[in-house]
Order: sequence, then structure tokens, then C-alpha cells
Amino acid sequence: MRARRAQGGFTLLEVLIVVMVIGLLSSMIVGGFTNVVPAGREAAAVNKARIINAARLTYAMTVPDAATQWANAALDADRSALLVSAGFLNGSASDWTAAAGGYSLSLAGGLRRKTVLKDSAGTVLNYPN
Repeated sequence: MRARRAQGGFTLLEVLIVVMVIGLLSSMIVGGFTNVVPAGREAAAVNKARIINAARLTYAMTVPDAATQWANAALDADRSALLVSAGFLNGSASDWTAAAGGYSLSLAGGLRRKTVLKDSAGTVLNYPN
């Protein structure tokens, strides 16, 4: 009898098993990233609110008639325009009143109050300063 030579290559079953294992591993990895985008958007909104809070306090401490100007500016856009024109925030006023991912920022209330941050459902998020 003749000796059979070993052939290199994989059977169809071996290839299918490898593909299934890779598919399972990739689905487990991708599943771990599903909460990353919403958490990132929330962190960005909180950071924007913190920056606005710092700008509000700096504005209150350095501008002589800050309280009067703040009270006369009734809208959030006007209040953020005050902070931008005074040089405490960069960019345009509309950049600071908008938040990504359904979050909203409100500069309502007194000059030294905390900026209100709400999620897409309207729930106020309590964040540390």
C-alpha cells in the first residue's frame, strides 16, 4: 500500500467553529460598549455645566455691576452672551446653552446659583461642583 501524504488545510467544520467563536467574542466585546456613548454625553453635559458655573462665579467676582446685568438679561442666551462678551467663556453664546444627547442647561436664577442640568426626560441632574 501506498502511504498517504498529509494535506494541509482545514475542514469546513473547523472553519465554522472558528467563525462562531470569533462571533461570540466580538458580540461580548461590542455589548460592553453600549453604555459608553450615553455616559460620555452625560459627562460632557456635566462638564459644560461646571465650566458655566465657574464662569458665573468669576463674572460675579470681577465685574462691578454683574448682579444688575445678570438680572436684566432674562434669557439663557443673553446670560451666556454676557459671559462670552466678558471673556469668561470662549466661542459663541449658543455653544454654551446647547448640550448634546438631549441634555439641557438652564442659567436661570441668581448669578451665584448653580446651573441647572436636565436630561431628556426633564429630570434635574444633581452633579457635584
